[in-house]
Amino acid sequence: MSMSGIEVGEELQEVYKGDLKIRKKHGYLILKIEKKEGKPKEEQVQIESAGDPLPPDCTEEQNKEVFEKVKSGLEDGEPRFIIFDFRFKSSAGRNVDKLALITWISDYCPVKLKMKYSSTKEVIPKKLPGLKSIQANSIGDLDFVKVVEELRKGK
Repeated sequence: MSMSGIEVGEELQEVYKGDLKIRKKHGYLILKIEKKEGKPKEEQVQIESAGDPLPPDCTEEQNKEVFEKVKSGLEDGEPRFIIFDFRFKSSAGRNVDKLALITWISDYCPVKLKMKYSSTKEVIPKKLPGLKSIQANSIGDLDFVKVVEELRKGK
């Protein structure tokens, strides 16, 4: 559980471990903090939407197109967590497949939401292992080339 008391939902954990990480049924997951069903005083990180699977031979350019589509759906006042399946070439030229957790908290987001998402982001990698973390506070932070460079460095 995070400092905010918000948990990672069971369904999200199952989808991440099975459908995204192993079976590759989704190219990305967009996550949102919402009230637990039947427990209006408790909140959890849940799946807001899931992307179609990436083709097995997905090129870096195709992956960038999917990333740009996800990026275009983000709004300044609405923070989100995004788990994205990045596909790119390593500096040695081999194909790389890395899952990244992008924490989208715009500079224009209300303070209360900033605090809620900031205090929750640390619990996600503990429940969903194998994610590389990326923080984004502006659309400029979500430049595909820059994000891939960060992932290549292993940050």
